[in-house]
Amino acid sequence: MANEPAVEQTPTPNSKHQTSETMEVHHHGHVHHQKKWKEYLFQFLMLFFAVFCGFLAENQREHYIEHLRENQFIKTLVEDIHNDTAGLNGAITAFTLINRHIDSLIPLLEDNNDLDKNAKEIYQHAVWLHYYHKVTYFDRTIEQLKSSGNFRLIKNKSVSRNIMEYDGAMRDNVIDMQDNYVFLNKEKMLDLSNGIFRTSVVKKWLAKGWGNHETELPTAPYFLTTEKATIDRFINQLYQYSLVNTWFIESLKNWATIKAVQLDILIKKEYHLK
Repeated sequence: MANEPAVEQTPTPNSKHQTSETMEVHHHGHVHHQKKWKEYLFQFLMLFFAVFCGFLAENQREHYIEHLRENQFIKTLVEDIHNDTAGLNGAITAFTLINRHIDSLIPLLEDNNDLDKNAKEIYQHAVWLHYYHKVTYFDRTIEQLKSSGNFRLIKNKSVSRNIMEYDGAMRDNVIDMQDNYVFLNKEKMLDLSNGIFRTSVVKKWLAKGWGNHETELPTAPYFLTTEKATIDRFINQLYQYSLVNTWFIESLKNWATIKAVQLDILIKKEYHLK
């Protein structure tokens, strides 16, 4: 048995079929590989399309949010402009009234010989020198636009340019002039008046509120001094104060209020506001 020759295996009738199946299996494996490659490409394209659509959606969402913020800024800006306009008109009325009393006071003071005789009328005009009106610039929206870098949200270039021009007009032609010229000359004028008039009259007059009610003269002497040189210096400062007030009024009328009205009209037109 040990020396029994090996029996040669002859192919069975199914050998050819097996070979064919083997080849066929190999062929099927190649087709499966091609299918995976196409699926990968399809999946990549679908993923890219999904990311791209997401990008477009997010971009559209950002534009929508910025548009809402722009409109909100515009609405609050219009409110600020209306508040500014009311303040400007109030200042025009106030300083016009002050100048009217100065114009009436100066001739009475120039008649130095009759100061005591005209004391009642002099004090009636002099109390108005203490009248106080300050223009407040409502710049909350413009400051937010500038400080937070949100000026880019104002897409309308004409509106954006006019906002900056208006801001400059309010700061340079109103606030700066008010603080460094009007109030400065008012302080100088009041310093001189304190050496002439008795403040008790002003205090009693103010206690009744601002108005055209009569003043109450103090007991004589009515004035702290009637020295002509002192009165003349005071008159000169009255002229200076009145001059600055006139300059200020003209600036409010012919620059600031015009800019405010123009900007208000432009914004309402471009943003379809009522």
